Amino acid sequence: MASHPLTRVGLCIIGYVAAFFFGVAAVWLKNLGVSPQEMLASSGMFAFGDAITFLPVFAVAAVPPSIGLLRLIDFTPRVWRFYATGSLLIASTGLLAALLLFIRAGTGPSLLGTVQMFAVLRVLVAPLNFLLFVPGIFFARGAGRTQLLVACGLEFAAVCAFTLHMMLLSR
Repeated sequence: MASHPLTRVGLCIIGYVAAFFFGVAAVWLKNLGVSPQEMLASSGMFAFGDAITFLPVFAVAAVPPSIGLLRLIDFTPRVWRFYATGSLLIASTGLLAALLLFIRAGTGPSLLGTVQMFAVLRVLVAPLNFLLFVPGIFFARGAGRTQLLVACGLEFAAVCAFTLHMMLLSR
């Protein structure tokens, strides 16, 4: 293990660059057998599919460099409490957003319909939130670790609720 701080920061940067290329490789593999005509005909759909493919792969691959970066910083218990509480608040918005999707919006434009459109986007960001929450679990102590575990559970529940909503919607 490199002991010089600049070397460790360099390794973290290399890790994030590698995570980026893992995401790009996943998108490339997803589009491997698709013709350019199909991509041009449905460019918006392909762009969304590429984003949905890239984000989770990048988030998972970026966890090790994030852990390495957190090891460089000597956080006080007060900082970890703030980090854990913020993570819990962010995660609770994901579950709230997923549950909002189960409420029937009326016909025509409405505030609830607009909020539900943004709720979908909030749930789709859940893999990136794992990137924020998971590394802290290894370093936080006591109640902070428990809060971070609950935050991860809430994000997982949000993704599960969204998946259930999509399955019920397709019936």
